[in-house]
Amino acid sequence: MEPKILFAEDHPFLIDSIKLIFESEGIVDVVEVSTCLDLLRRLEEGGFTHLILDLMLADGDAERILNKISSEYPRLHILVYSTRPSIPFGEALRQKYALDCYISKSESRATAKKHFLAFLKDDGIPSRTPKGAGNPFSSLAPREKEVLPYILEGLPATEIAVKIIIDGKAISADTVRVWKGRILEKTQTKNVLELRDLWRLLNDRI
Repeated sequence: MEPKILFAEDHPFLIDSIKLIFESEGIVDVVEVSTCLDLLRRLEEGGFTHLILDLMLADGDAERILNKISSEYPRLHILVYSTRPSIPFGEALRQKYALDCYISKSESRATAKKHFLAFLKDDGIPSRTPKGAGNPFSSLAPREKEVLPYILEGLPATEIAVKIIIDGKAISADTVRVWKGRILEKTQTKNVLELRDLWRLLNDRI
């Protein structure tokens, strides 16, 4: 069965670039939309086998409708193409919404082409990751979970230290920094901004 693709993207250059990949494989049945509203309308028409979705469309954040799409169209193969890095955000999105594939726009053209073609061929589509699997925050130690809310607030280590009492004494700022480093390592985030974004993405499952 030839794929019928719904392509949700609002950047003309990216649309043309990715359509060249499709055309190189003889795939021409592609419908383009640039808004969340048009995306939902087209899906209601039926017949699509694959959805390629940029999370930021002309009328807002498409992530807010991903759960609706994955729930109402369980046979639809979904690939998210986004600016966020594959690790950890791509994996988190795959787990949260049971996506087939995630490609970061920072990937090289050759790598992106390989993943797109694997996604479009039935034998190359990976099994959907079960929803709720592999939450990186679940691996945090109790003390790391205790300090996490303060880190997410952006408080400095010196202020966090006086809020954590162990055996009647506040911990040191150095201890806070060690725990913060472990949290970033376990969640595979580079800084507090990335950590906060990942928390917002997964916090309904923590």
